[in-house]
Amino acid sequence: MNKLVKAEWYRLRKSGTFLFYTVLVCILCVAVALLGNRKFFEDDLSTNALAVLFGMGSFMYPVFISTMLCVVASMGHHSKVAYYEIMDGNKTSHIILSKHIVYLPIVLCLFLIPMLSLFGYTCVKNGSGALIDKPIWFFVLFVAIILRIVIGAINIAM
Repeated sequence: MNKLVKAEWYRLRKSGTFLFYTVLVCILCVAVALLGNRKFFEDDLSTNALAVLFGMGSFMYPVFISTMLCVVASMGHHSKVAYYEIMDGNKTSHIILSKHIVYLPIVLCLFLIPMLSLFGYTCVKNGSGALIDKPIWFFVLFVAIILRIVIGAINIAM
């Protein structure tokens, strides 16, 4: 398993520009959330959540990120590396799990942590608003939805 994770990380780093594009897409998604709503730090959490998640096409963030991860994760099928990994004696579940171990922390660090910190800051500073009674459940559901979309995208690519 350790060998598969190291090989996947090596493949991601040496794949040319795919790592750069993945990082760029995640950072741009957070930047567009701030640029799309100029009063982001003045509004409460419910207003920001509606503006970021449903306004200005921002609901497409998970689609952008998952599409980029699908392209990167499916590179092994293009170059027949995935077939060699199976012929090497590795289980299919271990191969897919190694891809999850590599790609989920990237999305966590580059998309979820900045978005949750922005939402958390506005919740502490301006309150949760009228629509969100318990903000902790909003954060839990937001993380669960994004992680489920990313896991589904990697599984579809495999």
